[in-house]
Order: sequence, then C-alpha cells, then structure tokens
Amino acid sequence: MKQSLQQIHIKGACEHNLKNLELSIKRNQITVITGVSGSGKSSLAFDTILAESQRRFFYTLSQYTRQFLDLGSRPAVRSITGLSPAISLRQNETQPSKRASVGTLTDLAELLGVLFSNFGSRLCPEHMLLTTCKSSEEISKSIIHQAIEKTIAICLPLAKEKKGSFEKSLSGYATKGYVRAYIDGELVSLVPTPN
Repeated sequence: MKQSLQQIHIKGACEHNLKNLELSIKRNQITVITGVSGSGKSSLAFDTILAESQRRFFYTLSQYTRQFLDLGSRPAVRSITGLSPAISLRQNETQPSKRASVGTLTDLAELLGVLFSNFGSRLCPEHMLLTTCKSSEEISKSIIHQAIEKTIAICLPLAKEKKGSFEKSLSGYATKGYVRAYIDGELVSLVPTPN
C-alpha cells in the first residue's frame, strides 16, 4: 500500500480553535482524540476531517443528487490527503433514563440487531445446533423421510391435568374427521367415542 493511503495527512488546519495544525493519523486503526475542553477535539474530528471527507464524497455524486444534499462549506485547512468516505455518530445531550445504555443512546443496539440478523448464525440454545428457516413442505418431507414404517401423530394439547368428562369435545372432533386421540399415553380411536 502506498504511504499516502496508510495515513491521513492534515496540513494547516485552522477551523475554530485550531491554529495551523499539522498532523498525520494512521488509517485502519482506532484513534482517540483527547484534550481539555476547548482544545479543538471536535473541530479536528467533525468540523475538519469528517466535513472534508463527506464533502469530497458528495462531489462524486451526480449534480441532480447534490441539489438535495447540504454540502456545507470547505473547512479551513490547507490540505488533507488519504481520506475515505466517512460517517459519524451524533453527540446527544439528552438526559439518559436509568435503563439507558451506550447501545440505546447511540442507536448502536438497533444497528447491531440488523447486523446479527443478516450475518449471524441462529443456534438452538439447548443443543447448540444451527437452525434454519424451512417451509411447511420441507418440514413434512423431513418427517416422512425420518419416520418410514412408523406412526406419525401431530398432537395438540386440549386438556392437561384437568378433571372431568371430555366425551362431548372428543365426539365433536370425531365429527370433524379426526380418527384418533392421544389419551393418557396411548393412541385411542375416536369411533366409538371413548369414555
């Protein structure tokens, strides 16, 4: 990689509190800008580097598209090289609630949710096996393939740990076309209706 693409070179930055600042920042790394209040941290990061990066990116777009964008003015800097298109997280001055976290305050929680839903792998929490979305046809084919020469019963709980007579509800299911019921651990025919 060329030397010019490994670093961001800034010369003569004079935006707001900056006084003819000259520095180089390594690319593809996390860089922290620290200093006392009023020393020009935001002027360097947002008003100089970010503003120039976005301005250059906007000028790669068509004239028609640029008319809908706020291009802003060129920052007060002699030259900047090695820039790429850039985005920034907004600084919010709102009072956070007791349940707020860094993720909720910066909207990173929603962005991470989108990232994981598109690129993450869903695992069964009990067996740690990969889960996939299947259609009803794929599920039925899989059941039939695995259960050759076996009885397949799809059951729905109607009564569990309840006392009383269920003859009326069972006869109702028999008239709807159901032929068996799973009662007390056994498959029982619904014709005639069990007691």
